[in-house]
Order: sequence, then C-alpha cells, then structure tokens
Amino acid sequence: MGTPHGRATVAANSRYRSHIPASFGLLAILIAGFLIYPGRHFLTSDTQIWTVMMEHTLHPDYLGKDLLAQHPHIGLSFYDEIVNGLRAATGLSMEQVMFGHLVVFRAILLAAVYVLGFTLCQSRLLALWMTAGLQLIYYIAGPTVCVMEVEPVPRGYSLALGMLAVALLANGRKWGAAWALGTAMLFQAVVVYPMLLCMAGWTLFSREEESVLRRLRYWFPVVGMAMAVLTLSIAAQGGTGGMFATVPEWLQDVQRMRASYNWVSLWPHSLVTMHVLLCVVAGISFLRLRRNSNEALRWFLWGVPVVALCSIPIAWLTMERLHLMIAAQAQPARALAAMYALGVVALFSAGILASRQGKWVEGGCWLLGAYSMVFLDRTVPFFQQLAASHSMDSQWLWAPVLALAGLGSLWLLPRKPVLSSALFFVLMAAPFAIYRLEFHADVMAQDARTPEVMALAAWAERDTSRDDVFLFPGFERSVQPGVFRSVARRALYVDWKAGGQVNFDIGFAQEWWARWNDAGKGKFNPRRAAHFDRLGIDYLVVPRAAAIEGLAPLYANKAFTVYRTAAVAACIATATCRASSTRN
Repeated sequence: MGTPHGRATVAANSRYRSHIPASFGLLAILIAGFLIYPGRHFLTSDTQIWTVMMEHTLHPDYLGKDLLAQHPHIGLSFYDEIVNGLRAATGLSMEQVMFGHLVVFRAILLAAVYVLGFTLCQSRLLALWMTAGLQLIYYIAGPTVCVMEVEPVPRGYSLALGMLAVALLANGRKWGAAWALGTAMLFQAVVVYPMLLCMAGWTLFSREEESVLRRLRYWFPVVGMAMAVLTLSIAAQGGTGGMFATVPEWLQDVQRMRASYNWVSLWPHSLVTMHVLLCVVAGISFLRLRRNSNEALRWFLWGVPVVALCSIPIAWLTMERLHLMIAAQAQPARALAAMYALGVVALFSAGILASRQGKWVEGGCWLLGAYSMVFLDRTVPFFQQLAASHSMDSQWLWAPVLALAGLGSLWLLPRKPVLSSALFFVLMAAPFAIYRLEFHADVMAQDARTPEVMALAAWAERDTSRDDVFLFPGFERSVQPGVFRSVARRALYVDWKAGGQVNFDIGFAQEWWARWNDAGKGKFNPRRAAHFDRLGIDYLVVPRAAAIEGLAPLYANKAFTVYRTAAVAACIATATCRASSTRN
C-alpha cells in the first residue's frame, strides 16, 4: 500500500492530472476571447497614453516636447520598468511585449475563475461554464472600467492577480495569495483595494486557530511591494503629484467634461440602480455559498460586493463634496470591476448549488443574475429603457433564455450526463456566437490604426526631426492624432485623448486646458497659423477635405494633409492661398 506520504502524493498528482482536460477548455475560451469577443485592441484608448510615457522613459530623445512625456503619471506602477526591461532584453517591440502581458494575465484571470468555480461546485465542467461567462464581461458603464480588458493596461493585470489571490485563499494557499496581491501592487494597487480590505478583515477577525500576529505575516509581500512602488514614485516624480490637494473649481468643470466617469451625479440614475441591484444580489449569494467555502473565501464573497456598493457613495462624497484630488486619481467606484469578476462566479455557483437541492426557482434566479452580468452591456440599456418607460430592446432576452437553458442542463446532469455535458459546451459557446451573429460585435471594429494614419506616421518618422511638434486642427475629438504620436514617436502640441489625464495632475490639467482652448478645441482656422508657428508647432495636419488651395502639401493621403506651419502662415499673410470651401 505504501507509506501515508506516498499515498498522499499519488492522490495529489491524480487530482492535478484530472484538471488537464479542463486546461484545454480554458485555452479554447482564451482563444475565443481574442478572436471572437471581446477581442484585443492597441492604441485605441489608454495604450495611447502608456506608450508615450514608456517610450520617452526608454528613449528620452523622443517625445520630449509632448505634454504626456512632461507630466508622466506612471510612477505608482512598475509596468513601464517591466515593459522597457523586457524590450531591452528581448529586442521585441512595445506592442509585442504588451500583448504578451495581455495574454498571460487574461489566462491568469480565467484560471482563477475556474479554480474558484471548482472549489465551490466541485465540477470541472461547471467551472468551465462560469469561466466562459466571465470572458464576455467587457465594459462597465459608469466608472468606465473593464473586467476583461481589451487593451494591455496594468489595471487589468492587477484585477487578474486579485482574483488569483482569492482563488488561492479559497484553497488554503495563503502565502500564494499574499504574493499574488503583492505583485498586483507593482501594476496598479487601487484596482484590488476591495480584495485588500477583505483580506484585512480576515486577518484581524478570523476565528482560525492562528493568532492575528501570525496572520499579519502574510502582509509582508503586499506592504513591501507597495512601499517600494510608492518610494520610487516620489523619488522619480519629486513628490506625490498633488494627490493630497483639493480640486480647484476650474478643474472640477474640466474633469466633469473630460473625466466624467469620476462624477457619480453624471451617471444615469437607472445605471446606478442597476449597479446597486447587482451588488446586492451578489452579496446575498453569500448565504447560499457560505457552507461550501472556507472562512477566508467567505470574507470575499460578501465583502467585495459590500465594498463595491459603498464605493459609489464614497466616490460621490470624495469627489463632489470634498473635491479630493486623490479621489480623482484613485477612482474608488472602479471597485465595481472586482465585484463583477467575483459576482459571476458567485451567482453561477449559487444557481448550481440551489439546483442540486431541487430548488429550481431559486437556482433560475441566481443564473438570471449571472447572465445579466455576462450580458452587462445589454443589461444597462434594459435598465435605462425600463426607467424611461420606453419600448424594450429584445436583445436583453438572451439573459433569461440562457439562464433557463442552463437550468435545464443542470436538471439533466444527473439523469443524462452525456447529453447534459454536450448542452453545457453549447452554453459555453453560445454567448460568443450571440455577440458575433446577433449583436454584430466585430473585435477589430474599434482599431484606430487605419492604413492612412499608419502611412502618415511612417512618413513623419522618416522625414521629420525627433524634436518636431505636430498639431491636428480639424480632427477635434478624434483618437487618430494619438495613434500618430505613438507610432511616429513625434510630439503633439495638444489633442483630445491626452486630456483624459486631467484627473491625475493639476499642473498637466492647467497646461492641457490652456492649450486645448488656444488651439481652437480641435477646429481648423488657417488664419491662426502664424500664432501656431510662434508657439513652436512645426507641422499642421488637417483633414483632406480641409486642404488649403494654392499651397502644395508636404505629404497627403486619403485622410490627411500635412503642411509646414510657417508656410501656411506665410501664404495666408500674402493671400496667395486660401482654405478649401469644404471645411471639417
């Protein structure tokens, strides 16, 4: 029979091998997420900001005149050091390194959800089912955050590590959880503050045999890495970046316009109602799950929804009454991302456990809540239409239909396991097909890297100086100037996308707002070319439809026309050219 230790080792190896087939299912879900929905993007949103700051950090001779490089806010993250270190060590491009991060941390998030689902329900098939559901949660309206990030940005990595910590704690792997949360500090600490608060509650009030002092040792990786990031940030940026200041009145108006997600009063009331309702439902599911979880996991099952629920009034109080700059930077309402990530697991698991006890109505209600989260971007319009008494869009019906299908599959599972398993695989694939065929979701539809802007960037990188400054008058709030800046590595005088950083630095906000207004808020007026020339703007890039008649461009394609600023000023002054009659 062997020794007890030997038998335990064999049992453990057998248990791990039993998850090998599920690993192929996780791989299939990961691939479906990249190829079908939600996909992946680069230089569509926040990567426009990160790439500029990281490029200037690695190569200071590039982008030195750009506001983003002059006012970086990457100090509270080691992401730039990690990416640039890998670029230097491997010779890979920034996009390749960042995409590698996205693949790894999406896989970590999916694996964490699978482990949590298996821990609660003891079924590999059903754990895969809820993992496939989480893959579909993309955009959370209101706080403007994602559960499954489509761009390689560090908040997504921290969320994945936070969920991994919960999964590890659920299985008694306390040191593993501590190091997962500590690593999250290196990317973006504020994303996992719901997990940190729940872990603090478990540390202080647990009824386990370990003393509080012994449990405190699990905080060494978290506190150590957080202090390292904070210390290096203050040293690099010469201070705290104004995080302890109050937001001046003029900046409050700018932030309401440019970073409205921080202002709860600007969210639709129906949206707030939806978030509150789903937080409450996720929290109540703790009552169904508490007997199937250890004490550490129970703290998270009820604690994360409570923290997320409280984050909404806290965001309102700290931003709209106390006007704290640290609230604008930390964005407490983004705790909703952690709630939705853990909530999907909780609600699916609650539905499964209720159905096993023959409580089919209760089980169906839990599954309806789970699929309401899966189809979150369709649940939001449903609540808004309901509040406004408008006719209902039929797309929201997919949530109850799939919930009923899941309930039927659970009923069949002990009776006809083969048929039930086949139905569960269909249920895993169904949301991906629905998003592609019914909702017409194209994973690359938002990619701003059009052939025209890429050709423009290639010309600028080849034929202009590293110190040259560009302005894109006529493009107003387009994201394409930001794509150009990142690809060509040429500074912009001002653009709309960069203004999204007005909640991080008062000095940056003041300069960006002054430049945005001085440059005409993105509109094109060739008579101001002389003023732009005095500001040090070397090139004007205007829409093709707004080309200047009588002046040969330096470069042109179907979307862009480029002029020397001084040449435009001279021809306008001498009346040898004029703006096209078709204005953008």
